[in-house]
Amino acid sequence: EEEAFNNGFKEEKLRAAEIGFKGEALDRRVRMNTAIFYQKFSDFQYNFQIPGTIGATRVFNIDNGEMSGIEVEVMAMPTTGLLLQASYAYLDSELDDVDNPFTGQVESASFGSAPKNTYSLVAGYTFPATSVGVVNANASYNFVDKRQTDSDTLYRDAYDLINARIALSEIPGLGGQWEIAAWGKNLTDNNYEAFTMDNLPQASRAVIWGDGRSYGVDITYRFF
Repeated sequence: EEEAFNNGFKEEKLRAAEIGFKGEALDRRVRMNTAIFYQKFSDFQYNFQIPGTIGATRVFNIDNGEMSGIEVEVMAMPTTGLLLQASYAYLDSELDDVDNPFTGQVESASFGSAPKNTYSLVAGYTFPATSVGVVNANASYNFVDKRQTDSDTLYRDAYDLINARIALSEIPGLGGQWEIAAWGKNLTDNNYEAFTMDNLPQASRAVIWGDGRSYGVDITYRFF
């Protein structure tokens, strides 16, 4: 432990470049944001598990890594009260194979939370205000691509989630405003891996699963 503290590790270096575009059209009813980027790491700081332990790690510098991608987001208001939004991101990431300083073996390495493709679709509508309050509703679809596909134990499969919410807001009362909202998350009750581990002594692969289908009601009071 004292040797590890004394030796430490070198600083990580990153060279990055990005170019993007932001624009509006149709009387500002449509907005688009785009970006293309490239990043190159040198002396990447990487955690290696200490043999004989479950969660103890030590940081070493490894060789180079690269990450590049594109992001696109489009928002539109075709009519009063209706908001549509779509976003997409492509990510290409790679770390060089590493020499494990504890075992002396060559191992593959990757960015653990770097899906190649992610996208989302969102639709929301706010109804005209009434004396009772304002009704607004929204729904979203989100997709996350598979990750760590080069590992037999740490891989995470692709998944999608559908969420929805409807609310009655701006309800006057007691000198403030109230909001009553009903919501649902993961409405299709998909099973998906939120996190994976392969360093437990009793299992070669352990999974922390994401939340299943859930519902709820929120009551909020805002005072002035």
